[in-house]
Amino acid sequence: MESAASIEKRYSDSGRYFRGKYHEQGIEAIKQHASRHPFFKNVLYRDYRPRHLLRYLCIAEVFPEPLTAEMILDVGSRDRSLEEVLKRPCSLVDKNNPNLPSWDWEKESLPYSESAFDTIVCLDTLEHINDFHASFQDLLRVSKKNVIISLPNCWRKMFKQMLKGRGDVASYGLPPEKPMDRHKWFMNTQEIEEFLAYQSAAGEHPYTIKKIVYHVQNTIPRHRIQYPLMKWLLPERYFKNLLVNNVFVWIEKK
Repeated sequence: MESAASIEKRYSDSGRYFRGKYHEQGIEAIKQHASRHPFFKNVLYRDYRPRHLLRYLCIAEVFPEPLTAEMILDVGSRDRSLEEVLKRPCSLVDKNNPNLPSWDWEKESLPYSESAFDTIVCLDTLEHINDFHASFQDLLRVSKKNVIISLPNCWRKMFKQMLKGRGDVASYGLPPEKPMDRHKWFMNTQEIEEFLAYQSAAGEHPYTIKKIVYHVQNTIPRHRIQYPLMKWLLPERYFKNLLVNNVFVWIEKK
């Protein structure tokens, strides 16, 4: 198991970008995460169709309990996908939906009071926000009990692009014209799970990670051979950071 000093050293960056002090409880939570949520026991090999509903179909399958709540808010969805999957009304807030009141998470907090909703859903949205940390705490603020989020493992997609010797991923790079939106954060699976573990103990709103799922999209027949083989041939961190598509987590506030 990695020591607390080693974890702090990895994130201190010799004082170039962070000169504060990490919370001991947060570092300890990172150390304990792997034993509480073993990686390969929580890997999900699945292909969901239709593709535009992938994330919502996944959470409906792996986190059914918090989605039975009466009051659910979907943060960052541009359409009614969650309602389509759950087959019932949900609240929605998003800056890019012209059918909703004007709101921009970059400039203001979620327009709801503390504990306004039983369950908050926020799928592949936080990586688009400059102040990721404050927005994450904002989700917890307006939740009475549950938060379900997903975050992309950016390494997987970009690693493939680099191997091809070209970059055509709209989320990153330098396009000739200013894009409407893009990812503000470039993260891998390990960084996602360590962020979630740390914030569970050191953040403004303490919580428990009820369940975490590492989605490896099984889209073509050869994956059924490749993934089991790579599981035995590669160290865990390579499989985790190069093959996982998305990390899904169910958080329960304390």
